[in-house]
Amino acid sequence: MSQRTQESEDAELENRVGALLRVGGRREELPTDLREKWERHTRIELAALLESRKKQAATKKRRYFAMAASLAFVALSTWFYVLPVTDVDESATLAYSSGSFTVYHDAHSIDLAPGESVPDGSLVQTNSRAFVGIRYGQHDLRIGDRTKVRISSNELNLQVGKLFVSNSDAASSATSGQSSVSVRTPNGVVRDIGTQFIVETDGSDTVAIVRKGVIKINSEDVDTVLESAEGSAQKATLKSGEPVMVESTLPRGDSWDWIYRGSAGFSVNGKSAKEFLEWASNEMGTDLTFDSEDTALLAEFSQLQGNAIVADPEKSLSIVLASVDLRAAVLETGDLYVERATSSP
Repeated sequence: MSQRTQESEDAELENRVGALLRVGGRREELPTDLREKWERHTRIELAALLESRKKQAATKKRRYFAMAASLAFVALSTWFYVLPVTDVDESATLAYSSGSFTVYHDAHSIDLAPGESVPDGSLVQTNSRAFVGIRYGQHDLRIGDRTKVRISSNELNLQVGKLFVSNSDAASSATSGQSSVSVRTPNGVVRDIGTQFIVETDGSDTVAIVRKGVIKINSEDVDTVLESAEGSAQKATLKSGEPVMVESTLPRGDSWDWIYRGSAGFSVNGKSAKEFLEWASNEMGTDLTFDSEDTALLAEFSQLQGNAIVADPEKSLSIVLASVDLRAAVLETGDLYVERATSSP
């Protein structure tokens, strides 16, 4: 990218941001000192954004050279290596907890605080209205109440209760095969392939629901693959001695609401609207979509007000976004769609 083109794009971005700051309609006048502080802060953030754009352009050039060199090497050596899909040992760390729960290791109960490692092979048992969040390699685990699950480095063994699994880098894992979680239940094994899913068992029957990505189920030596569809989830019911029953179901609602109680939530203070929307989208298993690039910029530069910590993204969307000129809703396609709350003049 030439310097002239980069400067032109930077100028256009600055003009658009300036326009966004003007078109919001008449607002209450700020005191002079606060207005000057706000303007200085905005210009600093804009400068940082422009500098980031320049660095991204330079990085792209380096990537092109690296790619060309890699292709030349492959052509000369006439062989290539395909990364196999393999299990990778996952380290577990306690991320969050609410209510009463116990961790057993080597037949003894141990006390853990957030940030501490969960020993390999530990059994986590939650009581009624208790929820636990665990960071498991690249994955986010949420353990429901009245649940027993053994956390091992290469497998999760769900004995009874419910477990939510979310991959923080689902797209990367699905293509590279670098990380795959296996959940063993009394009725078979559920394996993720870059996804968000729930497994629930009463010790006799098992239900697995995937709302984003793909899971593979092995039950009675038969493999069943479930792939989420646009705007819907896929549900598999496993019963001993019976074929796996597959049906479509909702990707949000009663079956999913409990997972919000297994995390620390989102702290609004000092965050941008875009950061909140990205968190909400991930929590709900949706894709985040803006109606225009200008709306995306507005979300990035709109700072949220208040000191609240929200846990349920579906119930907090309208409340949190009330302080900025944005509104959002989940479409039938499964996208979290964001637009301006008021029309531009």
